Amino acid sequence: GRLMMSGWARVVWAVLLATLLQTVVASQSDHKYQVGDDVAVWANKIGPYKNPQEYYLFYTLPFCPPDRKVEMYEGLGEAISGYELRKTPIELNFNSKPGTVQLCENYLLAADVNKFVKAVKNRWWYQLFVDDLPVWGNVGEVIGGAAGLEYHIYTHMHFDIAFNFDRIVEVNLTTENPVQLKENAKASFTYSVNWISTSKPFENRFDKYLDKEFFEHQVHTYSIMNSIMLEVFLIVLVVFIVMKTVKKDFNFSEDPEADDDVNEETGWKQLYTEVFRSPRHLISLSASVGIGVQLAVLILSVLILAKFGQYYEHRGTLVSSFVVCYLFTSPLAGFVSGAIYNKNNGKNWIKTLLITASALPLSLGGLTFLLNMFANSYGSLGFVPFGTMTILAVLWALLAVPLTFAGTIFGRSCSVESPGKGKKGGNDSSRVNPVPRQIPEKPWYLEGWINYLLAGVLPFSSIFVELYFVYSSWWHYKFFYVYGMATVVVILLFITIACITVINTFFLLSSEDYRWQWRSFCSGASVSVFVFLYSVYYYQKRTTMSGTLQMVMYFGYSSMFCILVAFVCGSVSYLVAWYF
Repeated sequence: GRLMMSGWARVVWAVLLATLLQTVVASQSDHKYQVGDDVAVWANKIGPYKNPQEYYLFYTLPFCPPDRKVEMYEGLGEAISGYELRKTPIELNFNSKPGTVQLCENYLLAADVNKFVKAVKNRWWYQLFVDDLPVWGNVGEVIGGAAGLEYHIYTHMHFDIAFNFDRIVEVNLTTENPVQLKENAKASFTYSVNWISTSKPFENRFDKYLDKEFFEHQVHTYSIMNSIMLEVFLIVLVVFIVMKTVKKDFNFSEDPEADDDVNEETGWKQLYTEVFRSPRHLISLSASVGIGVQLAVLILSVLILAKFGQYYEHRGTLVSSFVVCYLFTSPLAGFVSGAIYNKNNGKNWIKTLLITASALPLSLGGLTFLLNMFANSYGSLGFVPFGTMTILAVLWALLAVPLTFAGTIFGRSCSVESPGKGKKGGNDSSRVNPVPRQIPEKPWYLEGWINYLLAGVLPFSSIFVELYFVYSSWWHYKFFYVYGMATVVVILLFITIACITVINTFFLLSSEDYRWQWRSFCSGASVSVFVFLYSVYYYQKRTTMSGTLQMVMYFGYSSMFCILVAFVCGSVSYLVAWYF
């Protein structure tokens, strides 16, 4: 048994080390060539331009296949991101100009024509990689003639490759020589290359892929400035409430010589025996807050790493960093959930541990599995491979779960400050009245769903501009690189949620309603509702996506994103209410 566990441990640590190495260094290649060295051209995927998640193997269309199939090894992040690189028969030699080279010559069969016509009609394009630099090309074009529409495919690829001494710094692809698609038409597929010497530094070779005019637009900066102004207003409002109202009430309630009129407490002061009452579904609440705190730290950590690591230059590195950081932040989820559960006098901590460790992976994994089945039914490659999901499951079971367990044990035994009184250790059950207090009728704006909607509007308003840039990078083939701005926006979001939570919790307790735990969590989580509504708007107004496959994939991944937002924002809101 020990030998078996030791073997599994070695496998897990080997996979984790490989993932971590890919995250940190991304590639050990120095990208240096001598004259005449082979420069491989890798085909990644092909599909409709307007549907980013609908893509297929490059050789789904009857191009000239290689003599033997050679696949590039994909790291964990690349596999999750959907990369499927296969070597093409295109032979490029560094700084050598062979002229026009023929790959193959075919007479198109009826089946071939039908495949190409479908691709041209739907504006299919493909992605190639040359020295880890992506290039894109169109399959063909539609030409309107007197006899109707004519469909043509491009049969020639021309590469313009710029190099600085012994390194490639830029690659451009031009598709040429259209041939009309009709049965028995002769199609000669060829390629050529032009090598251009340049003084452009190798370190700047990814600059051409960064849409700085788009991401560094003034609107982006103005939105952050507006969010900061909103934070100032909310902070002033919170300070006013705390300093003028709450502090005054505390002084009156703690004055030992106060007269009888003062001792007739009203509002939130009557709830000192109720606010520590354990909420319903304590296990679910504790686990949700623990997961949210882990995700919040995870997101900030990855954003900071990406800011200094230029992750956009390396395929799948950002996703790999998410996986690694998720594993190493697992103890935090266990610690927070265990501490909250223990503070509320919970007894079934094993169940809390299991839900904390499995709720997020099972929900996201279940959705991913359903999306995989749906994509497979269409023959699309827009899914996470089964082998990759197996590796993730093994890493979760043998690393994340034990680390969560350790965090839970530590959280149960660690002293945690109680809200309000500052008492350390143990739980607050001794303060709770055995008979629950009757809750009076509240104003309409403090009712549950209305309060949730009002609590979600302002935090969403601080991030919706950033959401536009994030969604554009996801669904419009843009390289997101402004991680510094994204970090600032996330921090502003947390501050906004904190201020709104203080205000909401104060008014809730002032109405003599002590059920602040779930109310605070759901108030913060309501931001995800607005994020999903924005996803619907973006799909309808900002994209040209079509088809059932793309629609299901879009809303499936958007739902996963909203689940993460709900956990993160809900946990921030709960913790602020706890310490308030």
